[in-house]
Amino acid sequence: MHASIRRLETPVGCTAWLVHLDQDAALQWRDSLDETERTRAARFVFDRDRARYEAAHGATRYLLGLHLGRPSSELQFDIGALGKPHLAGSTAVHFNLSHSHHLGLLAIGDRPIGVDLEVLRPLDGLSDLAAAHFTDAERAALEREAPDDRLRSFLTGWTRKEACVKALGLGLAVDTRTVPTGLKAAPQAFVRFGGADAATVSLQSLYVGPSAIASIALLEFSDRTP
Repeated sequence: MHASIRRLETPVGCTAWLVHLDQDAALQWRDSLDETERTRAARFVFDRDRARYEAAHGATRYLLGLHLGRPSSELQFDIGALGKPHLAGSTAVHFNLSHSHHLGLLAIGDRPIGVDLEVLRPLDGLSDLAAAHFTDAERAALEREAPDDRLRSFLTGWTRKEACVKALGLGLAVDTRTVPTGLKAAPQAFVRFGGADAATVSLQSLYVGPSAIASIALLEFSDRTP
C-alpha cells in the first residue's frame, strides 16, 4: 500500500481509505489518469490544486484497481443523471470520493455509498449555512454549543448530511432541512428519507484524525423504481 494511504475502520459492507493529497502521490498516479481527468487537471491555475486533484483521482483508480484486480489505467467511469460517478458497466461495486484541502477520502462498497470529508478550518456564516441545510432542532443545538465546539459540531452535521445525500445520489433534490442526522459523531444510525424516492441509509461518523471530520453512509433500502 502506498505511503500516502491509510485504511480506516468502517461499517460492514464497505472499506474506506484516507489519502494524503501530496506531490508524491500525484507523481505516483498521474499516468493512470484518462484524457478527461488530465484535461480537468490542466485547468487548475495553481500547481498545488492540480497535484491534489491528480492525487485524489489517481488514488481512486489505484484503490479500485486493487479491489477489482484490474489495471487502474483501464478503468472507465460514467456519470449518473445527477452527477455521481460510477464504474462503467458495473452495478456490483460502488464507490465515492470526497476531498478537502490536503486530504481525500475514498470508500468502496457493495451497495450505493456516500462519504464526506472536511478539514477543520475557520468558516464564516455558520448560522446562515445551518439555516439553509439543518433541521430546526439541529440549528438550536448548534446555537447552544460553546464557541470553541461550534465549528466541529457544524462540520460533523454537515458531513453526515452530505454523506447521506451522496449515498442516495439525489444531489440538490433532497431538502436536508427535513431530515435529522445529528451534530455529534455517533455509532451507526439509520436515517429515513421520504418522498417519491423514499430510502433508508445507514450513517456513521468516521475517525480520520484530529484535523478533519468525516462521515459515511450506505443505502440500506430504497423504494426508487430502477
